[in-house]
Amino acid sequence: MKFLRSPIAEKGRSIFLKGLLILGLTLIAGCAPSRAPIAQISGPLYSSVSVDLSPIKATGLGSYADRMGAYLERDLRAVFAGPLDPKNRQLPALVVEIRSIHFGTYEPLTRLDVFPMRREGTKDSLQGTAVIVKGGKELARIPILAVHTSMRFNPESMADEEPRLIALTRYFAEQVRNELDN
Repeated sequence: MKFLRSPIAEKGRSIFLKGLLILGLTLIAGCAPSRAPIAQISGPLYSSVSVDLSPIKATGLGSYADRMGAYLERDLRAVFAGPLDPKNRQLPALVVEIRSIHFGTYEPLTRLDVFPMRREGTKDSLQGTAVIVKGGKELARIPILAVHTSMRFNPESMADEEPRLIALTRYFAEQVRNELDN
């Protein structure tokens, strides 16, 4: 017990407490926002949100493109639920054009995979453009690329594209919102 009250122990405890204080202050400073918060825009931003599938239908996807469009329109309406005011025609409309879709291929596990869960998932991508239109005039055209990683390692679930399509359209809708900063 005398050791705990010796000058050496006191000095060590003092250094430890100072280090702990510096660590605490560093953590608090690291949690503070690095820039001033952006003022939130209150009220609606768009009169409507729609999906234009004509570029991707031209590639021959047909009914698959219609199904993808239905999922994407549902997800866009959910993501932009607050900023929509269909009654206010003074606001611009948001039109999302879909240009391409790509589903990554499934690579089956082999017996040589020592750590099969370390492998990356399959990358699926959806590419399009967010177009802001007001009075028939194009105000802005923002390219959007969403690359979503499907982390399923089961061959049966990877072969089923429907859950992957739903996840990809949901992720794409969130990317549209992020790119538009709303």
